[in-house]
Amino acid sequence: MDGADLMMIVSYDESRLLAAARRLMSENNISQVEQIRDSTLTRDFLKQTYETTGKYLHANHDFLILPPDERFVLLRHAAENVQCLSIIFVWNQSKLYTHRSFMKTCNYLYGEQLVNMVRHAMKFIDPDLVLVKLAA
Repeated sequence: MDGADLMMIVSYDESRLLAAARRLMSENNISQVEQIRDSTLTRDFLKQTYETTGKYLHANHDFLILPPDERFVLLRHAAENVQCLSIIFVWNQSKLYTHRSFMKTCNYLYGEQLVNMVRHAMKFIDPDLVLVKLAA
């Protein structure tokens, strides 16, 4: 692994996502309610996962040397994978997945099948992002 690869892994910044997850939990008191009445904070949290993924991928200038068709395909798949990993890390760190009301909102927004796939993938990925960064 070269320095650029290591820089990409270390540059992934989950701090905004964790702060958004904490805000979502505290403002909705999601551990106490059966259903989140206003899904705005949930949508904002999920939007931030996309923004974080975009910033992370934008930092990799190697994509620029690829032909446009290859770049499109690679970026699309990379975005999907990084997005999924972002959600897994933050759900594990914040324990959002343990809150029924949050999961109901995610099921409503994205569908139960997708949410179940993410929960299944969580079983196979180390929840400690620091260890994952160090292992790379």
